[in-house]
Amino acid sequence: MNPNLAHDYRVFIDNKRIDNIKNLQFQSRSQSQLDTLNVTLTSSIASDMDLFGKPIVFFLDKREGIPMFRGFIKDATVNDKSVSIRAIDVRGHLTSENINELVLDDKYNYDGFTLGGFLKSYIEEYINKENTLIGVDKINDTEPINTLSGVRGRFKPYQLVKNRLNLVFDNTKATEQPLRYHMTTVDDGNHSHIKFVKEKLKTDFPVLSLSEADGILSYSYKKRPKKFIAHYGNRTFRLGSSKSAAFGKKYDIDKDLSPADAQERVRNLLLSELEDNVEITLDCNRGFNLKPEDLVLIILNNQDIDGIHKVVSKTISISNTCKLSLSLSKHKPMLSQFI
Repeated sequence: MNPNLAHDYRVFIDNKRIDNIKNLQFQSRSQSQLDTLNVTLTSSIASDMDLFGKPIVFFLDKREGIPMFRGFIKDATVNDKSVSIRAIDVRGHLTSENINELVLDDKYNYDGFTLGGFLKSYIEEYINKENTLIGVDKINDTEPINTLSGVRGRFKPYQLVKNRLNLVFDNTKATEQPLRYHMTTVDDGNHSHIKFVKEKLKTDFPVLSLSEADGILSYSYKKRPKKFIAHYGNRTFRLGSSKSAAFGKKYDIDKDLSPADAQERVRNLLLSELEDNVEITLDCNRGFNLKPEDLVLIILNNQDIDGIHKVVSKTISISNTCKLSLSLSKHKPMLSQFI
């Protein structure tokens, strides 16, 4: 825990600093999940309608120019003694019940649009009509590129892009795991921008080292058997020559895929989840600025968890003190281990 940060943070609602805060919790998670901010105020206000939809910004340190969170208030519960606020990051504008579902058919569609091109076009046309609610300057594309050609049906914009990202794997590094993409936000001090980020290679340098002597206050971990067998439709795919047939997983695969494409899809999914057999939770006094997908080197003299890990989620809780909890997963092994 860091007692100093409990006094150095700042929260602004609709550009006004909020002082009467009882406690606060910020959570950031991987796999394109929205960041959330929960704040409890010690005194009430006129009504929850004074808060609903208002922009909210959270700075962990008052000396920093870039906020840790920028979003809008999704829910507010008011009573005579306190106010509880739940906010989500700016990507929530693409999931809100206030926006209509996209209905894509042969007459109205985004055929030929890349995922990045679709997001930029949709946000500029439907979200940023009066004010810039979501920054678009940092929107990029995946490699390989995925398009919306031939996509038909009813979708919320954010879920549509998430679904398409699940089809994208970068296999350019033949000796490594296939790398997946996720959506995140990047703040420039004025706006929060959407960006696609790719999973990092095992050979990438970790951004932080943590040990019990430097940063780790306590830890726990859970280990599950790895899954080397995939079942899809009436077919089975075995990864390498593993004998662990009991530890399989069932996948629902698009029936329109050819047998070869379906097998490649299942193979990539199975490989991408090999890291998930170790779940680690750390309570730390360092690493407050880590982000999901960052790599961390853990040194605990424990062969099950020592090594490079990926940040899966980060939770910061502030009341009288400031606490940091990290959830990690073991980084991807080399693909050559299973060939």
